[in-house]
Amino acid sequence: MARDQTSYRTSSPPPFANMENMEEDEDTPVTRRELARVPRGRSVLKSVDAVMRKMSLPKWAPKWEGPYIVSEIHSNGHCILLDPDHGTTTSPINFKYVKKYYA
Repeated sequence: MARDQTSYRTSSPPPFANMENMEEDEDTPVTRRELARVPRGRSVLKSVDAVMRKMSLPKWAPKWEGPYIVSEIHSNGHCILLDPDHGTTTSPINFKYVKKYYA
């Protein structure tokens, strides 16, 4: 005996059915797919070193620092950031620890 294969119609599509129309969450880090859309000179925030090392932070400690300016973009998923206050560059940082800064 075959299973009951009744389909049910819903008035709205399932969540995230259309990824193009999904609004960006501002806490979402930049992915490698978005690498081409992050131009040089874009302002970004960098994750705090303790977060990158998977260390625990105090409850109210900031998890992002910056803003920084994207100085160099490399095809393997990392970038070099420029600190505009001090004029120094950071060591290479993976794009998963960077998010766009909206001012």
